[in-house]
Amino acid sequence: MTRLRLGVRNNAVGLRHAGWLINRVHEVHPGLHIELCPVTTTYDRQRQGELLIPGRTPGCSEELWAGMREESFDAAWLDLRESMWPLPDDLRLSACLPRRNPRKAFLHRQGVPFAELPPGSRLATTSALCKWQVAQIRPDIVWVTLTGDLPTRLHKLHLQQADGVVESASDLLILGFDEHAIEFLSTDVALPSPGQGVWGICCLRERTDVHKIAEPLEDKKARLCGTTELMFAAALGLPETAAVGAWARAQTKKLMLDACAILSEHAKTKRLSISGPPARNRDLIEALVEMFRQQGIQQMTKSRK
Repeated sequence: MTRLRLGVRNNAVGLRHAGWLINRVHEVHPGLHIELCPVTTTYDRQRQGELLIPGRTPGCSEELWAGMREESFDAAWLDLRESMWPLPDDLRLSACLPRRNPRKAFLHRQGVPFAELPPGSRLATTSALCKWQVAQIRPDIVWVTLTGDLPTRLHKLHLQQADGVVESASDLLILGFDEHAIEFLSTDVALPSPGQGVWGICCLRERTDVHKIAEPLEDKKARLCGTTELMFAAALGLPETAAVGAWARAQTKKLMLDACAILSEHAKTKRLSISGPPARNRDLIEALVEMFRQQGIQQMTKSRK
């Protein structure tokens, strides 16, 4: 195989990150020509700044799946945060690349730190999960909507349409923001979306040729943490309107998983943690789901059906 056609979301973050991937692939396969195939998804076409519930908002990946099935391209460059989980049966996640910073980042047009925000500050975010968590510790914040893609929203911040924005740190870093130019919010303030910062190469199961190309790029720790978070969110079984946060960290003999669940904008956040052997991540997920149910998530879910 001398050419790889790669489907990628047609937005600033996806295209910039795909350029980074091309360099990584060429380190392993220097003679491989990679052709980018930008795809505008349903979510991209319809979004007017509404809040995204990562992994639970349809329309982010369906065109990528269709492109592979229709042989428009060979593989897709996938942001795990945006993917419904599990993947369709005919697809496989061939490789996960090293994880980027999964936390949320804060930008203020006058450089005011998050902890020093004056009451009534106007903030914007496209993440319902982030907004609902932050609102519980800072109920005085006024949330405003900034439409458009990330560069457009940052330009609107410069135009004083908001005082600050809360965005995914990984997205800002992909776009070239220096770590000193943004403030990373503590995970005590906001847990990340499941799979945040983990990107991977996805292909049809039958495409063993693509899988062989992607396999040497695999980062096992990123896959373990990202898929553990996604499996937990799926196993919790909350309505699509609910928001789930999860953050897994893997050590040699220990896997730690912090998670939260919020059923609606004004509902109280339930947050729990668990840890254990990495090889038993499915058992840890099952135990953590049961802990949430014992804390009332199951009853709250039933009451909303």
